[in-house]
Amino acid sequence: MDYDDLRFEHSISENDRFFIVGGYEGHISTIISDKYNPEIFIFEPSKKWYNFLIEKHENNKKIKIYPYGFGEDDSTRRLYVHGSGDGSSLFIDSSEYEDVEIRKMSSFLEENSLDSVKMVEFNCEGAEFEILSELYKEDKINTFEIIQIQYHEIPGYEMLYDRSTEILSKTHKKVWGGFIWECWIKK
Repeated sequence: MDYDDLRFEHSISENDRFFIVGGYEGHISTIISDKYNPEIFIFEPSKKWYNFLIEKHENNKKIKIYPYGFGEDDSTRRLYVHGSGDGSSLFIDSSEYEDVEIRKMSSFLEENSLDSVKMVEFNCEGAEFEILSELYKEDKINTFEIIQIQYHEIPGYEMLYDRSTEILSKTHKKVWGGFIWECWIKK
């Protein structure tokens, strides 16, 4: 099954909100904007990719870009850069890194009075485990009708994956996927 095709087939309208956690080079935001034209919120902690996204989407008023990522708490953490600077992770060490701002997603939702978001896509290099746990703990996981996740193999990922699917299955139903890409829809 080709999950890349399924990732972009959802009932999203121009009146919906779409969160992208891990904006990278804006591939997803461009496809979603062109196809559905919803209000898009992109969260990208890497200064390099944040600046790239600001320039890429400067003429699209429906795309908002934030210079931080999400995690289990509000903190400054090291984002380790791998390879030529295209890959990064909070969890896999490298000699190159930058200090980045990490926030609780539940706090962002509360501060912006967001109690309903059509869809969130997590592609955040291992932070998805912390974010899902934090959303569940703060009773905010139901904010999202559709949760699409790219899981990453970080230290202890087997246990973290099992915990994440346990959390999601309480409020959402898995409609497709397996480890790496999954899509869950609110029950």
